[in-house]
Amino acid sequence: MTQPADTRVAALEAALIISETDRAILDAGMTRHATLLRKALGGVATIVDYAGQPQVRYKLEGSAVTANEFLTHLRDENPRLGEAPAAERKALPVNTAGVRNPYLKRTWNLTAQFVIEKGDPQLAAALRTQAEMEE
Repeated sequence: MTQPADTRVAALEAALIISETDRAILDAGMTRHATLLRKALGGVATIVDYAGQPQVRYKLEGSAVTANEFLTHLRDENPRLGEAPAAERKALPVNTAGVRNPYLKRTWNLTAQFVIEKGDPQLAAALRTQAEMEE
């Protein structure tokens, strides 16, 4: 069973919009915000016929612009969109006071070790280090 021509055309247009949008987001180095940008661009995207070739244009303040122009405008209005992820912050020292250490010989508990490893890897590392120093 074949789909009606209008449905096929709509599916192809949607695929073209997604492809053009993703390419522009990647080119602009804004992949950190890709999901948000896809929603924003998808809502204003349209297909235009330019010399027999379908092209994706985005509505911006009453005119049709390319994806790169649209993203440049967004970045100019919101400079943080183009920022690289913040540098890793230095980890605060982990407070192990009052925590039963499952890595010590006298309180060895493999189940508790697993729970801590999964739930708080920093605490687990601190407790392992503490156990190594005490033994």
